[in-house]
Amino acid sequence: MDTFVNVLSQRFGKLVVIAPSSRKSKAGKLWECACDCGGQTTTTSLKLRNGYTKSCGCYGRSRIALVNFKHGYSLKSNPIYRTYKTWKLMRQRCLSPSSTQWKWYGGRGIKITDEWNNFEKFLSDMGIRPEGKTLDRIESDGDYTSKNCKWSTPKEQAGTNRGCFKKGQIPHNKKLGLGGLRTYEKVKDVHNSH
Repeated sequence: MDTFVNVLSQRFGKLVVIAPSSRKSKAGKLWECACDCGGQTTTTSLKLRNGYTKSCGCYGRSRIALVNFKHGYSLKSNPIYRTYKTWKLMRQRCLSPSSTQWKWYGGRGIKITDEWNNFEKFLSDMGIRPEGKTLDRIESDGDYTSKNCKWSTPKEQAGTNRGCFKKGQIPHNKKLGLGGLRTYEKVKDVHNSH
């Protein structure tokens, strides 16, 4: 058990002890501490003195965020987020046999150009994904390369999808059921309007 040590007004890391706590603890005397970030925490003088508690928790959270931060593309607030997500999904369906879409991409031998293993190269070739468009291969049996890819609307893609949405055919990549039929009916309506 921590013997009473008065740490009032002392600084420990980002914390300044502001008052003794009215709460009780078997681990020792508790102290209320103010953090430089504006937060507060309660801890024992032993944890303060041995350096175990250095902040209200903000320091640990900021360290975790810094360690896990790679490039920022996966942050939804980043304008490149949709393009990055498209790139990740393209890689997943071509490179990961556990992907639900593998059999229509990597399983059929669709490959990704080696240059596009680097997101920055993909971004420089394709540009930022426009609103309402997705990645489309011009030749549906061709690989993902800068010469064979473009940003297309779903209506434009319906014409280049190996015939899976041609009038009267059930899409190969949609499960039968309400979701698949609704999608099929929408695309069927697009073909009927031509």
